[in-house]
Amino acid sequence: MDSTITLNHNYSTTRLIIKDKSKNQNNHKHELETTLFLSESEERQGEGGLRTQGYFKMSYDKKPLVSIVTVVFNGEAYLEETIQSVINQTYDNVEYIIIDGGSTDGTLEIIKKYENQIDYWVSEKDTGMYNALNKGFSCAQGEYLGWINSDDTLFTNALQDVQSVFIKFSDVKWLTGRKVIKNKYSQYKQIGCFQSYYQNLIKSGFYRGDGLWFIMQEGTFWRRTLFEKIGFKLNEDLKLAADFELWTRFAKYTPLYSVNSLLGSFRMHENQLSSDREKYSQECNSIKFSGFIKKIFHTFRYFIFFYSILDKKNKIEFNADGPVKATKFLNLEGRLS
Repeated sequence: MDSTITLNHNYSTTRLIIKDKSKNQNNHKHELETTLFLSESEERQGEGGLRTQGYFKMSYDKKPLVSIVTVVFNGEAYLEETIQSVINQTYDNVEYIIIDGGSTDGTLEIIKKYENQIDYWVSEKDTGMYNALNKGFSCAQGEYLGWINSDDTLFTNALQDVQSVFIKFSDVKWLTGRKVIKNKYSQYKQIGCFQSYYQNLIKSGFYRGDGLWFIMQEGTFWRRTLFEKIGFKLNEDLKLAADFELWTRFAKYTPLYSVNSLLGSFRMHENQLSSDREKYSQECNSIKFSGFIKKIFHTFRYFIFFYSILDKKNKIEFNADGPVKATKFLNLEGRLS
């Protein structure tokens, strides 16, 4: 890391900067090639960020690069809070990419305000949220990946905790943190621990046995190698549930791990739960699975709400509709920022 420079010590995205683009491109041999810049588009409203100024990032053994993608369309109400939650991370090696769908409100002004803290941004029309996310991930160079929407936020220590788990536990390929929601006033509320949350859902009849539905995407992160295994893309045919469909593909290869850490928070808008939940559920139900994958989902029902603080070598078996191996619970201290 001797060749790195710091543009601004105050931001997670302006430390460990390199000027040599070739080092970035040759840093790791990724299975699927990514790009630094999106192809030109006739409908492009703007492009910018550190990359366009000749500043790049790369991974290091002790400081792997973490890439976060945000997609937005007319999101001026909360976007600035989202951006600040990423650029104010305690972790040093963060890459931030924003894909705007051609906003007509004040979104572009907010993005340009943080021009020197965002690695790469583009504003142009797209065919939907998941098309925009695929554009963002196609530019992501990090070893660990995740996305947060333009009204959600990361907790300050989230990416420090994420990289600590991935470095310490090589068998962890994807993980999720505690469930946190907030209202329009940015007031936080934790949805209890995993156990009580999922047990209550089951009692209410709202939780389903195929329930990767309730993994909160803004608090979920994964290794690049796992994303490469499933094609490095989200399903653009879906409108709301491509996160769920992504989890199903991850589940073919490895279990989800839960960490007792506050990673991301989901903003709950008035009337959102009743209106979107039904549409989301319908899309989830439309996804067809093989019998083998259905068994995996049924297993995940118990992965999620049965947990305890386990030593890395310990295994626990539960017998509920069949033998189930519990997920490991990695005890990281999380805190509200």
